[in-house]
Amino acid sequence: MKGIIASTLLAVPLLLSSFSTPASAAKVIVIQRVQRPRVVIIRRVVRQRWIRGYWVNTRYGRRWVSGRYVRY
Repeated sequence: MKGIIASTLLAVPLLLSSFSTPASAAKVIVIQRVQRPRVVIIRRVVRQRWIRGYWVNTRYGRRWVSGRYVRY
């Protein structure tokens, strides 16, 4: 009895997957996207200097300018 139930449970998904559907009959078009070779320019940074943050007086009050690296 257990064997019949187990085989039925295994056979039902296989039976359902064998039916053809309209989606499986549709044409499938695969468009391969051709990528251009990317040109990578490698620039070597010769020198950088850290400029620390500072306050700037504007007509609306003081504004903080954060620190950054500057190439020179």
